[in-house]
Amino acid sequence: MTQTFLCPNCGTENAMSNRFCGACGRELAAGVQQSTKTCPSCGSQNDVAYRFCSACGVRLAAGTEQLEKKCSSCGSENPPAYKFCGTCGAKLGTDCPNCGAAIPPDSRYCPNCAYLCGEGRHGEP
Repeated sequence: MTQTFLCPNCGTENAMSNRFCGACGRELAAGVQQSTKTCPSCGSQNDVAYRFCSACGVRLAAGTEQLEKKCSSCGSENPPAYKFCGTCGAKLGTDCPNCGAAIPPDSRYCPNCAYLCGEGRHGEP
């Protein structure tokens, strides 16, 4: 099981090796890593190795594994829920709202269906 700690900004679990939060992009303090995680149901602190809360029994870790997102800037693997790379802080690619294909971060159009997904779409700068 991967050791994790919580982002002080948004509370998202991050791998101990991450320098940036995968959910909010905040730089994580080097060497300041928590050995507990908070139960989403009752708020109790639990050891990071626990899969279930010791106080109420709620599952602490996601039960299904999804494919990780690969960062196009540094190549590191990130959990599927991350919006920013945990290693370099770069924004991770998004999916096309029209067909669901992965959109490269430097592309304005979906490579699968040519839907306008980048700058200029729906009032974006």
